[in-house]
Amino acid sequence: LDLNNLAGWSAFPAFVGLALIAEPAIGVLLGKEWRAAGLTLSILCIFGAMTALTSIQEAYVLAVDRVGAFVRASAFEAAIGIVIVALASRYGPAAAAIGVVVRSLMTLPLRVNAALAPERIAPSRLINALAAPTLAAGGMAVPVALWRIAVLGRVPDIIFLVSAVSIGAATVGLFLFGFMPDALTRLRSFLQPSAEGSMVESPPGG
Repeated sequence: LDLNNLAGWSAFPAFVGLALIAEPAIGVLLGKEWRAAGLTLSILCIFGAMTALTSIQEAYVLAVDRVGAFVRASAFEAAIGIVIVALASRYGPAAAAIGVVVRSLMTLPLRVNAALAPERIAPSRLINALAAPTLAAGGMAVPVALWRIAVLGRVPDIIFLVSAVSIGAATVGLFLFGFMPDALTRLRSFLQPSAEGSMVESPPGG
């Protein structure tokens, strides 16, 4: 659960933020003729956030050698995904991206259950572990979306991107440091052991 919480903090704000700035970001990186791809990228950010969680869960079931249910869920996802994405792609790249998201949402409960079952972890505990990063990501989305409405197209894209990223990072920081001290303590617990380990391994004066 701690790793899922860490994955949530790493992925949810990042993918929500990317979804909100995808169009101008692609315009800056690839050129204005590619801006239309921003909608497809925004949709795929939902898939990216889910993949961040399932990747952690897949690594766990591999580590404990309980891969059977997870493999079955992956096979089911692949089977229905071929059909869904094939049908959706007839209507364009954005529709294909929606198909990818729908496929992942349909099989997400199977994957999650396969990861939680070996330790008999209740789904409600996973929901609690993901509540804080989900709330922070949602809270970040509001000011960034309002900023997008207010200034996008009125200032150069690079200025919008820098300001939007700054607003998003500041908002997540405010949630984390100001309103979620327990979540901050948990995140620090992941970093502290590695810091202590580096101090032990470094030779004196080296």
